[in-house]
Amino acid sequence: MRRAKSEMDIWCGKCVGSGDICCVCGGTECLTRHHVVPGCYRAPLHHNRNYHDRHDILIVCDDCHDRYEMRHARHLKHELCRKYGVPMEGVGIVWPEGHEAMRAAGALVRHGDRIPAKRTAELRADIVLHLGREPDESDMSELAEMEWQPKPGPDYIPHGELIVALVEDMQAFWRMWRVHFVEKMKPRFLPSGWNPDREVQWSPERCRKRHGPDCPCMSLSA
Repeated sequence: MRRAKSEMDIWCGKCVGSGDICCVCGGTECLTRHHVVPGCYRAPLHHNRNYHDRHDILIVCDDCHDRYEMRHARHLKHELCRKYGVPMEGVGIVWPEGHEAMRAAGALVRHGDRIPAKRTAELRADIVLHLGREPDESDMSELAEMEWQPKPGPDYIPHGELIVALVEDMQAFWRMWRVHFVEKMKPRFLPSGWNPDREVQWSPERCRKRHGPDCPCMSLSA
């Protein structure tokens, strides 16, 4: 009797290679897909390329995926932001009024016993500046529970879109991410034929028709 396809079977069918193993360590448990080029840089270009290009989707285990994303990919994203002068949070975000005090109160309430005295004084100064007086216990609890994270404003542009607009050679940009994954993770089970120099799949005619000659994707034709 033929078994039904599992979710991982379907995922593997959309990825390069075959077999349900992590391309880094060869593990077979807790597998997931890894997009070699992060989604924040693919999303601005999805209108003109094979958005789910099989070549740039690899099977990895959760441990290897988390290790790469947290240790290596995040660092490279920050390097790109410094290189292109783009803030990691993008532009056009809106911070709630008093967010410095909310963040400070949250840190003091949750981790106050581990914060050095000098830093504690700085955090309390943010709270005093917001309230116009010394906070009491009720103030601290209320501020600590408030949502202080920024939200996209009407003119928000994410950092990935800003960087893609500044990249002059998209082929080289794609290759950089492929090489970075290989150098940092040293995968032992990459699919046969996987190549960091593979040409990026795209449709210049469709892009030119929809977005004109000034679209950042046009750099691929250079």
